[in-house]
Amino acid sequence: MDRRSFLTAMFGVAGAAALASAVRPTDAMAGVPGAG
Repeated sequence: MDRRSFLTAMFGVAGAAALASAVRPTDAMAGVPGAG
């Protein structure tokens, strides 16, 4: 995998996580190991 694809995937995952956190903060935090 080249760097551009890797960065695109990372931003996609981060964006999805941010969206999930904005929609359901408690569920998102509960589903992430070591979040708090």
